[in-house]
Amino acid sequence: MTNSKIIKELKQEVKKIEKMIHELKTKIQKIENEGCLSDQELNEKDKKIDTINNEIIYLHKEKIFLSQSIVSIKGKKWIKKKRIQ
Repeated sequence: MTNSKIIKELKQEVKKIEKMIHELKTKIQKIENEGCLSDQELNEKDKKIDTINNEIIYLHKEKIFLSQSIVSIKGKKWIKKKRIQ
């Protein structure tokens, strides 16, 4: 039972991360659609976008880590079932 609870929690975390990634991508689009008048504004805009992209990369890696954890838990559960039969 505890494995199913852990898997459920991990799946919820993955969904939260996916939602955050989507929101950040939307934020990037909003920033890109803003007009800029000077080179300084353009540089600031690029810095903001780079920061958000780095955050997206981090969240994506975190999502992969959580997904691998789910697979490893399910794999152990599968191995235990095979030994019983």
